[in-house]
Amino acid sequence: MVAAALTFGTGIAIADDDAYLAQIQKIGLTGDKDGLIQLGHLICADRSAGETPDQLAQVVQSKNPGISLSDATGVVSAAESNYCP
Repeated sequence: MVAAALTFGTGIAIADDDAYLAQIQKIGLTGDKDGLIQLGHLICADRSAGETPDQLAQVVQSKNPGISLSDATGVVSAAESNYCP
């Protein structure tokens, strides 16, 4: 499961990273760029392992209590649209 706060490490493709970060910024979230990118990749790994978007949004929110469930859902959606196959 996603256990990352909004502060972890690396990205794969610059274009995908830029689009993902732009979506995150539209939500109004800020944080360590590399951490946000790693979170996006972790979300996709967990989706591939069978976790649902709703489950992942709940985990993202629980690990980052300053954001709403709606914003956490937006983070999951941004990851899916930019990183998940």
